[in-house]
Amino acid sequence: MTNNDILKNIEKAGKIVGTVAVAVTPVVAVAGAVAEKVSKTVSAKSEDENNLVLIPSLYSEGKHLTVEEVKRRLEDRELKPELTLALKNIKYKDCVDQEVVETNPKEKQKVKKGSFVEVFYVTSEVIEESRSLFKASERQKAEIERSKLNEKLEKLKMKIQHECERHEKVMQKLNEGASHIRKDIERWDEFIENSQEGAL
Repeated sequence: MTNNDILKNIEKAGKIVGTVAVAVTPVVAVAGAVAEKVSKTVSAKSEDENNLVLIPSLYSEGKHLTVEEVKRRLEDRELKPELTLALKNIKYKDCVDQEVVETNPKEKQKVKKGSFVEVFYVTSEVIEESRSLFKASERQKAEIERSKLNEKLEKLKMKIQHECERHEKVMQKLNEGASHIRKDIERWDEFIENSQEGAL
């Protein structure tokens, strides 16, 4: 290989490297931009997570927390409680006056600091209405159950009546059979008596 050939090969290699460099440069630029974007997203997400708070357990597991206690707990977490009177519901029949029964968003969810949390609570009036609703529901269940029992009783009566009628028919046939047998016995007695008189 001559020096001229070596120079040509070096020139070709240089062109290839230049072409690769031209092709790789945009890829490196894009990769850099993507890395920067990911870094910003992770950083923003981290800031968002630091800005999130968990709505505490306020009304499940039979807590019976009052509006004032719940307000304090939410405000301690930098949340803004909004009070809403709950409507009557059977599930509120065993609550106490001013008890918190639900929140929106629900407890144990993460929300941004400063978010509004709707707090549903019951008063003694709502509890009374809920108890009335429960009693009415229980009466309705009892009436349905009574109706079912009456239906079963009627079916049982009909079955007994049918069995009694069937037994009456059997007894009637037995009595008729017994009557025929008695008549047959009377005829035999008559026949025997007549036979004895004739033999004398």
